[in-house]
Amino acid sequence: MELRHLRSFAVLAETLHFGHAAERLRLAQPALTQQIQKLEHELGVRLFDRGPRSVKLTPVGVEFLVEARKAIEQVERAVLVAARAQRGEAGRLEISYVSSSAYSGVLPQLLGAFEREAPDVSVGLTEADLEFQMGYLQEGRVDAALIRLPVGTLPAGLAATTLRKEAVIVCVRDDHRLAKPVVQAAELAGEPFLATHLREGYGFYDTALRVCRAAGFEPTIVSRSHQFSTIVSLVAAGRGVALVPEPVGRLTLPGVAFARLDDCPFTSDIAIAHRASGNAPATERFLALCERFAAA
Repeated sequence: MELRHLRSFAVLAETLHFGHAAERLRLAQPALTQQIQKLEHELGVRLFDRGPRSVKLTPVGVEFLVEARKAIEQVERAVLVAARAQRGEAGRLEISYVSSSAYSGVLPQLLGAFEREAPDVSVGLTEADLEFQMGYLQEGRVDAALIRLPVGTLPAGLAATTLRKEAVIVCVRDDHRLAKPVVQAAELAGEPFLATHLREGYGFYDTALRVCRAAGFEPTIVSRSHQFSTIVSLVAAGRGVALVPEPVGRLTLPGVAFARLDDCPFTSDIAIAHRASGNAPATERFLALCERFAAA
């Protein structure tokens, strides 16, 4: 059954006049007649009663018209959805993220902007450890990943764009000798350190190592955690000191103080990682938004 035959049937059912229907369809009247006859033959039913001066729908034709209109509307809707998906206005986007990208403001800002720009794209969110995110991208489990650089060696076929550079600050107990506005990195030498769980070459742990080594010492790590909020809580408990990204300083936990590092050349960079090619239009639209965010 051809869609054009259904459309011809629906127009004729509305006009009940072969000449008028043919004109609306931009067909010759004999061609319209042939289409209706072919449709009736295919269905094995009579859809119209044809008189010398009138055309009427048969009872079967009345019932068939309801379903024919639904079918036409569904096809038109499918065409619209395909066009919108091609423009990145519909579809699904899967994003993984490291937890610190949420309270740094990057994740909520991107999600809010993308929802305003493409409200009909369904967005799935998964919090994921940095060391797993590159695999998720390669396997197609996610379309984009909010990460903290570095990520070791970026796997082939993946790309990353830096979205925001965040300063590195010091977190100490509020009665610690270093509870002051500005601290020299070298003053941290010999202190017990609390650090993230990652290994060298990955994420904020690598950045913290660089800060310490540039100041001439190797940090003595006494405890590790997946979450910066836990690290800050352990600092408040007197378990040690920590280096953290600047947005962590917004956490209002009692018993801690945050200090700026004097002349620190290192930053903790949040980036969006993605496949370098073969992305769906909705993903490309999101990545274009990320590019604008990075340039702002």
